[in-house]
Amino acid sequence: MRMSHKIASLILLVLIVAAFLNFSPPATAQEGEALVFRYAMLDDMDTTNFLHGDTTWDWDVYGVVLDGCFARNWTNWPELIPWIGSWTIENITVPDGWRMKITVKLREGVLFHDGTELTAEDCVFFLNMTLTLDIALYAPAFYRIERVYTIDKYTFALETYTNTSDAWVLPAIPGLLYPKWVWKVRFDLDWDKLAYFKEHPDEAAEFLETVLFPWEPAEEYIDEYLPEGAQNITTYTDPVTGETFRLTFLFGTGPFIFKKRIPGAYIELIRNPNYWAEKYLAEIGAVPEGTKVPKIDKLIYSIITNPDAQLLALKKGEIDYMGWYVPPASIEAVKALPDVEVVIAPAYNMYYFSWNMRFRPFSDYWFRKAFAHCVNQTEIVEKLLLGYGYPLDAPLPKEVYSYWYNEEYVVKYEFDIEKAKEILDAHGFVDTDGDGIRNDPETGENLEFELMTPSYDPIRVRAGEMIAAWAAKAGIKVIAKPTDFSTIVDRVFYTGNFEAWILGWGLGVDPDFLYYFFHSAFTEFPWAWNPEGFVNSTFDMYADRFMQEMDPEKNRQENVWPMLEILTDALPYIPLYSRAAADGIRAEWKDYVVATGGILLWYSYHFMYKKAAPPKPTLPYSAIFGGIAASWIFFIAVAAVFARWIRKVGAT
Repeated sequence: MRMSHKIASLILLVLIVAAFLNFSPPATAQEGEALVFRYAMLDDMDTTNFLHGDTTWDWDVYGVVLDGCFARNWTNWPELIPWIGSWTIENITVPDGWRMKITVKLREGVLFHDGTELTAEDCVFFLNMTLTLDIALYAPAFYRIERVYTIDKYTFALETYTNTSDAWVLPAIPGLLYPKWVWKVRFDLDWDKLAYFKEHPDEAAEFLETVLFPWEPAEEYIDEYLPEGAQNITTYTDPVTGETFRLTFLFGTGPFIFKKRIPGAYIELIRNPNYWAEKYLAEIGAVPEGTKVPKIDKLIYSIITNPDAQLLALKKGEIDYMGWYVPPASIEAVKALPDVEVVIAPAYNMYYFSWNMRFRPFSDYWFRKAFAHCVNQTEIVEKLLLGYGYPLDAPLPKEVYSYWYNEEYVVKYEFDIEKAKEILDAHGFVDTDGDGIRNDPETGENLEFELMTPSYDPIRVRAGEMIAAWAAKAGIKVIAKPTDFSTIVDRVFYTGNFEAWILGWGLGVDPDFLYYFFHSAFTEFPWAWNPEGFVNSTFDMYADRFMQEMDPEKNRQENVWPMLEILTDALPYIPLYSRAAADGIRAEWKDYVVATGGILLWYSYHFMYKKAAPPKPTLPYSAIFGGIAASWIFFIAVAAVFARWIRKVGAT
């Protein structure tokens, strides 16, 4: 049997078409594309004014735009290492005794985002401005500084009143690198004006509150203030959109350049193409020669104000990293997802309950003692954290500060409502008006107060409710009130308009925070690091000794122990728990840095990259059209045989 010429031609045509279509679509190009990292923040920045911003969300942005002299060693955490500056420390003799002198040598050729070079004069002016104007945000770090001065173009020194631990002073010198020229052209601030303000502190305070603090650097462009003929860099190009944008006064020497902020929605930054650390990291072998640093081209902070909403966005690939921990109830399920990774690590944090000790009943020692027996930290950890954390019995998490923690010095309080009642009864806190709420024996007022909890964190909201329920059993009425974070910060640390609150601290690697949180020097508003108003001269003595001793093998440790005893006895805080870091990140991101605290993003930004995801399995065009061709060939062949059979039958 032979097929007709027309049929054979048709089959040949189908085969040719099938062969021509025998290809798969090209994979999307990966190399050369702009690399974008999308970070979810639980709240927006309060301000782009880095002199005034005091929230975690503010510093998420400041920290990558502005840089510091020193850093932690990402390969030997938490060792302090030179970054933009190196240092030497010596004791010097002066007419009134002696001082500690810290000399800082800056790297040459470090450029600000505006193209000008960082010099010692920039650092010295900023430090002197901070000291002269008494900027509260930086005062705790700098208040021991007696003198700051320039030695040469890249070297400056500071002298302290007393010997001071390098554990706290070095990371803060200076905490921010910013060009001196800005203060002059924008605010007419120079050495003469600082000298004037030093002699007129009232005018300095007014200048700070009415001029510097209301300033929003991201709303003003530097090119509007440049001297005529200046050649500073004033525009940059977005590597994703290709659009150009003007540089604002929110800039520094850091790895990223601030582009714009849409309040309540998102913040955009791009990589610094002139970042000084690119060369340095190659020199020390941290990255291969010629590697761009950071590898990320664009950083987008999306404002997503609920942890569960952040998690959903992470699962859907709408963000790359959760700016808040993965909710404990979701951790195991998220671990099973192929596209998401959960990094769990112990963390330097402390969540706590505190009160305004300036007023009754919180000023009463025995009331505080009784209330401590109404708080069950273990149940909070088991029910709310599901074990991803641990209860605290002191304001020093022993799991990460084991060297500094000493069990023998910690006063402990078992959860015991009956014990609380006994203490209250013994000291006159009884229900005198029959309404079921105990009364203060001095004021006659009900033991009733408002407890603010941060509304963005379901765990602390629920912890506040649990504490209120336990306290009610002892005859104390606590009104747990979920409150906007910014409102809590304003009322607690600025105005002093509060009764009690629950918040948390991200802690440093050194327990110097005990000094800041509880020393009587920091009880004044605004920005009181010790807003609870705890005053104890014995504690102050040990805290001062601790901060002045540089050798951790000597008195520093021995001074921490009696500090813990005083704090757990007097109870300015009731420590609640320390939460394990449970960071959620998209699985395609590689080479991020993990240490105590979880993923350390500031360090990770220098090294991390996005691995191209494998193409999704698809049926290739060759299979589709090959199958179609085969079907047509089979159909045509059968049709030809059938036609020939019909002709034969008809001829018979």
